[in-house]
Amino acid sequence: MFLGEPCTVNEVEAPIVRRIFQEFAQGRSPRAIAQSLNKEDVPGPAGRSWGPSTIYGNWQRGTGILNNELYIGRLVWNRQQFIKDPNTERRQARLNPESKWVIEEVPHLRIIEDSLWISVKKRQRESRSQVMTKDKASVPSVHADPVTSSQAFSSVEAAVGDSPRSVNPTTVAPPPETKELATIC
Repeated sequence: MFLGEPCTVNEVEAPIVRRIFQEFAQGRSPRAIAQSLNKEDVPGPAGRSWGPSTIYGNWQRGTGILNNELYIGRLVWNRQQFIKDPNTERRQARLNPESKWVIEEVPHLRIIEDSLWISVKKRQRESRSQVMTKDKASVPSVHADPVTSSQAFSSVEAAVGDSPRSVNPTTVAPPPETKELATIC
């Protein structure tokens, strides 16, 4: 799957990911979760410490533990691209249109159940809604919801027809930094 190597669930890291999902669904903030993981000396991704953004990430870009669809058995490639700003020469992430995403169902890597995923997505939507209500200047004119579990698994149907999602993901090499927490590739 990744550059010719099959991935498996990392049974040491998977309970950490499940714990993060459960605690967030129960109302704990990403900051509180990160603080408790660091206090317990639980190693974060790449051996670094935990931070709130590592957990919450960016729902539109699919970053962060709580937005990683791999944990529900769905691998998404080409979600974003990086361009270089000609003025600063710094890389900037840009979201690709969903039609360019390459999606593969990988049920053997699933570690989060539908009910927990849906609960987390609902809480994230409610949190964004509260923030946007408090700061009306930041309300985007068009607001897409994150992928829900039912949408995530509808890609099985989409991959059968003439959908752009029917691209064979084995023909597209993922970026080398694709290793995710709780997987071994």
